Amino acid sequence: ADMAKALHSVAPHAHLIVGVDTLPYQRHDRQWGGQQLCLAFNEKGLSGFARKICPVQEDIDGKKWPAMLVHETDFSDHSRFVKLKDQGMIALCVCYDMFGLADAMRNKTDKFSKIVFLEGRDGKIYEGRDAIERLRKQAIPEFKQMLSNIQDHVVASVAAIHRFAASGRDIFWHRHGIASASAAFKGSPAIGAAHFETLPSEHQSPLASTKVPKDHLNAGMHRQQHAAMPVKSITLGNEQRTHGVMRLFDFQ
Repeated sequence: ADMAKALHSVAPHAHLIVGVDTLPYQRHDRQWGGQQLCLAFNEKGLSGFARKICPVQEDIDGKKWPAMLVHETDFSDHSRFVKLKDQGMIALCVCYDMFGLADAMRNKTDKFSKIVFLEGRDGKIYEGRDAIERLRKQAIPEFKQMLSNIQDHVVASVAAIHRFAASGRDIFWHRHGIASASAAFKGSPAIGAAHFETLPSEHQSPLASTKVPKDHLNAGMHRQQHAAMPVKSITLGNEQRTHGVMRLFDFQ
């Protein structure tokens, strides 16, 4: 929040968006995997909140950490959409949620199939087939209705992505996640920020797309990256060690 306030002095009304993973926690007399979040801040404080609703295999198999508990209330929580001063909205995506949003916009919901544990709006824990049935009848229809109501107001989508081994390992994600999100929201910009085990150069792995045509969504494995390149990039660090790449995009 303090960084967002400092940013406001040079970029009024800007939002600082970050990904946060919490430690495992105790609830309903058992331990669950940490919560995965995408948070937005402006000069006033928290301006957006999203919690992961599209788990991947490592989130639910219990091998690295306890299984993730997904929350039904998150499927109708408008906090996922950051309101801008011009009435537009930014859709916040926690990693693989960007795939889920793009698919749900065209009535495909298989990205939710890995949900094993769902905390219902009634406070009960639904497991396995019961969780999927609850999703089918309650959560997913609410999610699709929410997207239908706000889709004309979304001017960008942003994903906090966990990690890639190196540049080049992100191409599948770019084609089917980032570019698809742009296509789903009428060609609006879609941007990702990720950790790289081997940091790319300033011109590699831009993780951004814009003006992607709607027919991209039906192109299957023939989808292209539709990479949008930054107008300026800066590598952070020194000769001994680099810490990150900062990029400026202009989507006008």
